[in-house]
Amino acid sequence: MPDLAPALQLTDQEAELLINLLAQQAVNAEVPFVGDGELQWDPSNKPEWVRKAEAAQLHREAEVATLLGETKYRAWQDYAASIEARRLVRQLRPMLDGTTESLRDDQMQSLVKAIAQAQQRFGEDVKNEAVPRDGMERFLEYHEYLRDAATPWLSRQQLARFNQMLDRQLDTERAHRSPPPETEESVVPD
Repeated sequence: MPDLAPALQLTDQEAELLINLLAQQAVNAEVPFVGDGELQWDPSNKPEWVRKAEAAQLHREAEVATLLGETKYRAWQDYAASIEARRLVRQLRPMLDGTTESLRDDQMQSLVKAIAQAQQRFGEDVKNEAVPRDGMERFLEYHEYLRDAATPWLSRQQLARFNQMLDRQLDTERAHRSPPPETEESVVPD
């Protein structure tokens, strides 16, 4: 979270306290035991592990709110909701640095906001799907949301680099999902 302090307007000391608290929470987080058949549940009758996880999350949020105060806590919530969008933009930036198409700071802020909104819309659309779809099909659609969100904020050359970055991610995902090629040793003779 290299841009945490300026994004939340924190002093160095406040940023350090927040990072330490988040690290402590991550270390102390309990991984719940999920019994067979407990991955789907009726919201009005949640399994014990879900209730515990929700209570733990509320406790963690209360600790952060106490540390930051109300205004900075709201800024933290906005920041936390855009962490993945920030990661994508930080990944794009070095691909453009040193060229005539470097990302400007104001452009980065607009791009992060647009991508975060697209990610939220995608999540809501997935949640409201009547028929769940294949993982790769969903991954392709997610990338279309990202491309659509970035288009108004990037020049043609910047968008081409962004698309290259997303295409590499898709290639990596396809490679992970495809079965390993058969070798002569793995083929059993008749």
